[in-house]
Amino acid sequence: MPYRFATESAEAEDVMVEILDAPSGELLGAMRLYGVAEAEVDIASYLRPSLSLMPVETTRSIELVSSPSAITVVVRANGVDSEPRTFFRSKFDPTAVGPLSNHAITQELMLGETLRLTIYAQNEISVTANIKGVKSATLRVVGATNGKPMELVIPTSNLADAESIMVSLRLDGKISVQYNYVVVPNLGGVRRLVWYNNLGGVESYLFDHYKRLGYSVKRTDVHLCMESAKSVEGYLRYRLCSGYESQTDMERVVRLLLSPMVFAEVGGRCRRVEVDSRDIAFDGRGMMHTIMLDVSEKWEEGGAL
Repeated sequence: MPYRFATESAEAEDVMVEILDAPSGELLGAMRLYGVAEAEVDIASYLRPSLSLMPVETTRSIELVSSPSAITVVVRANGVDSEPRTFFRSKFDPTAVGPLSNHAITQELMLGETLRLTIYAQNEISVTANIKGVKSATLRVVGATNGKPMELVIPTSNLADAESIMVSLRLDGKISVQYNYVVVPNLGGVRRLVWYNNLGGVESYLFDHYKRLGYSVKRTDVHLCMESAKSVEGYLRYRLCSGYESQTDMERVVRLLLSPMVFAEVGGRCRRVEVDSRDIAFDGRGMMHTIMLDVSEKWEEGGAL
């Protein structure tokens, strides 16, 4: 995230560079450069503490919030401000209004899981969720984007009688998008992975088959005061296998291998996992209708022994 500036002075001088959150004016970081006429600074390290790749979680029925991976900043050099610039977890096009997630228009959502979409509009997003079931309901939320991508989160844990959810999006009062979800019982023996696509949109897929492979531990020597000890981390390894899906959906899912982080969703909560598989094979016709992955996740927090 480099910024280049010139003082336009005949002589080198000291320059105070400040990084500010554009909406609030909060100071995110500062540096003083000594004896420069022009320079280039990288502000990435100042932004990282304010950003997160963790998926949004909520206890509300519906939540529309600014993405924790998005931030708009101004860089000030000796009192002169740059134009506001938005950074996101992927290359960001501020003119491309629309959903950043590539979810299928109709898909299944297991009871207890969370519906997640990443959406971008320049000014405002309006969401209507029609819940159909024994007790039908309509959820609505409107959010000002301030030019940043937004995360829509709808947990199904409070929708015990839901049979389907129809989500309608209205972006900047012009673009309309609709998604349909069929809510199915929690079957067990399955696992949903959550990741980010090349646009930075949240994606997910429910793997039909989940098989535990075993436990493993990693021990690392550490020093506590005058004694040596071992830090222990435990991992659960398991294998996931998809159902037989369309070529288009499998091409979407396999791109999770390119995501900077992958998560397993259990009971509506996400925890980070490591995808140990690095290769996906095509069949004899050069097609891919199923995917098998080996995954590791933290078993216990571990400690010193």
